[in-house]
Amino acid sequence: MKKFMTSLVLTAAVAGLFGASNVVRADDTNSLTGSTNASVTFEGGNLSLSNTTGSVAFKGSKVLDVYTSGYADSQPVTATVDDFLSGAKGWTLNVKQTGWTTTDANADAAPLNSDSTALTLGDTAIQATGDTLAGKGDYGHTPDAFDGNNQLSLKIKSGVTVKPGAYSNTLTWTLTDPISATGN
Repeated sequence: MKKFMTSLVLTAAVAGLFGASNVVRADDTNSLTGSTNASVTFEGGNLSLSNTTGSVAFKGSKVLDVYTSGYADSQPVTATVDDFLSGAKGWTLNVKQTGWTTTDANADAAPLNSDSTALTLGDTAIQATGDTLAGKGDYGHTPDAFDGNNQLSLKIKSGVTVKPGAYSNTLTWTLTDPISATGN
């Protein structure tokens, strides 16, 4: 029995030693903390122009009607810009026309390329020389690059003599971003 009591006292003493070291009191100023550093890296993407309208066919008219009343027709155009470059300086979309041409032997494109005729995007005349601002925006996805100003219009003043024939014009869209333009 003596051995049993000695073992019991020794076990209680050892348990008291280890148990006391694990007790934390409310007034103890030592705290147990840890930290985690989290990080992520995103690489810049690219600048792209898509979903541009492939062709526009303005309604036809009779030359006498154009001469007496003028001509006006509008058709919708689309363009989508994705700007996922590494900066957020914005982009611009410019447009330029080649000018009206014809392959019809008796037709003459000169009246369509005069000051009496206007090819416009919204209220902005599209020039044959130099770029015309068609839209601008910021970093991200822009499904309507024209900011709602997406009507391509052909207007001819009355008194202009156009000749019968088929005419065509090519619009060139140029998308730029200050970062890509400067190489930064």
